[in-house]
Amino acid sequence: MTTPADLLAVQRAHAESGRDAALAEIRRRWPAISDTVLPATLDRILAAPVEQPAPFSRDAQRDTPGHARSYRRR
Repeated sequence: MTTPADLLAVQRAHAESGRDAALAEIRRRWPAISDTVLPATLDRILAAPVEQPAPFSRDAQRDTPGHARSYRRR
């Protein structure tokens, strides 16, 4: 099964290191794909629209300094 994370990983490998790195990433993730259809598969993956993951939110609530958490059950 192909997930958006797989497609994004192949696209990022292509953007960072080129076509050979993207082909290696495809071989690593899907070893059953034959070498004859590998370039066509890469072209399809690069053309596929993939949503970027949501940005990291730094608005998480943090404990105040010196605050000790109680892990006892009530």
